[in-house]
Amino acid sequence: MNVSYKKRLVKNLGNYETVTIEIGADEVVDYEIESSQKTYDRVREFVNMRLKEEFMKLSNKKEQNDVSH
Repeated sequence: MNVSYKKRLVKNLGNYETVTIEIGADEVVDYEIESSQKTYDRVREFVNMRLKEEFMKLSNKKEQNDVSH
């Protein structure tokens, strides 16, 4: 059995510009190690962490561009 989790974030950058970040992961459940719920929770946590990291990169890049103009 596989579990998958996908999340998307759309951010308005202003001046009629938007950016979309979508991150997802699929993982095979290894029932010898953990339940499907634990696998799902782990995959969800990973995707949410990566989405937050990518969002912070974009936010920092936007701030740097705003300062340099």
